[in-house]
Amino acid sequence: MAFTRADMVLYLDSRFSELASELSFSAPDTLHDSYMSAIDDALAAYGVSYDNLSSGSVRVADVPGFKALLRYYGLRLLLERAAGRVDIRTEHPAPHKSWSQMSNQILKLMEEARAEAQAAGYDLPDPKQASLQLGMVTIPLDTAEPASNYDG
Repeated sequence: MAFTRADMVLYLDSRFSELASELSFSAPDTLHDSYMSAIDDALAAYGVSYDNLSSGSVRVADVPGFKALLRYYGLRLLLERAAGRVDIRTEHPAPHKSWSQMSNQILKLMEEARAEAQAAGYDLPDPKQASLQLGMVTIPLDTAEPASNYDG
């Protein structure tokens, strides 16, 4: 029996449902649309041709290594959703922002999945270099007016 796309969606949802919920994936979004690109990427890395992605399946013997591919690409998708989140501290004298702890944890999980996939013979890019091109910007939240202009 093969590991099918339906099995792949169930696997990703069972692994990442809490994280997906935190990132505001809706249930239909999670199960039908959002994970499809991750599944396509994993199937392509497994060796399924582009023309066969929609019906691609994985041999049972290859499932453990393939699950690492699925986790890697599923986490990359979640990382893209989490990219806009930052942790902000507003202590004086200047606010400090850093990439979200959630993003950092997702990167660590991606590195673990990559190592497992590499052990199974798959070559995946380093998650920190994997064309994620993620960064942060500063958005000024104050106005140009001095505070005294707002006093009654």
